[in-house]
Amino acid sequence: MKWVGLYELHGVEGLIPRYTDYSLEFKMDVLKYMNDTRESHRKAAAIFNISSPSTVYIY
Repeated sequence: MKWVGLYELHGVEGLIPRYTDYSLEFKMDVLKYMNDTRESHRKAAAIFNISSPSTVYIY
């Protein structure tokens, strides 16, 4: 289901593993989105194409 969701949101690019450091601006955009919409870290990870939902709440 995760892969289907990523494909629906981002096409083939959503299926490519990403190993990256996220900029402070990007992190703030994700957190602002979650705060504004009350979405879960899992949904935010899918929408922002973050490879692992746990990345959103590790720090």
